[in-house]
Amino acid sequence: NIRPVCCSDIKIYNVKLIGNWRYNSDGFDMHNCINAHIKHCFCRTFDDSICIKGGDYDLINQIGDDLIYNGKKHDIFKNVLVEDCVIWNDWGKALEIGAETRATEICNITFRNCDIIHVNHTVLDCLNCHTADVHDLLYKNINIECDEVILPPIIQKNDDDKYVNPDPNYMPPTIAASVLYYPPYS
Repeated sequence: NIRPVCCSDIKIYNVKLIGNWRYNSDGFDMHNCINAHIKHCFCRTFDDSICIKGGDYDLINQIGDDLIYNGKKHDIFKNVLVEDCVIWNDWGKALEIGAETRATEICNITFRNCDIIHVNHTVLDCLNCHTADVHDLLYKNINIECDEVILPPIIQKNDDDKYVNPDPNYMPPTIAASVLYYPPYS
């Protein structure tokens, strides 16, 4: 995937990304960035497609209440524009805030003029598992196409598991927002 961590003034244009070869094959995962613009991209993933996240526990150190990366404080994620993108999502969430929300605030996030051409899980998701004040989110002109039959996402626990559709009338949620305690991220 493409994973900017604590970056500022980034532009990602005209990228075609296919990463549906395993669980957790995210597309664009950004962590505590400022001024990010993603435009004219195609993203096919098995897990989350475009994701706005707070600090990464593996890369960003916490000193007191501050999040430090390369000797500089990075505790805010703001000013993101994702536009004119095409998303094919096979299992995860298409456009997401979280679940990692380790930041003071995550704000001024806009998704607009995006086409979701395949989805099995939540399309627009905000999952806050840490302490970020998440605000000023805008979803505008998001087109969602749904197949006649959509298979509910189920985690395969071992190689012998066979997929059995528990709900032939399943339809993924369009929007979900929640605050959740999840030990790896909270």
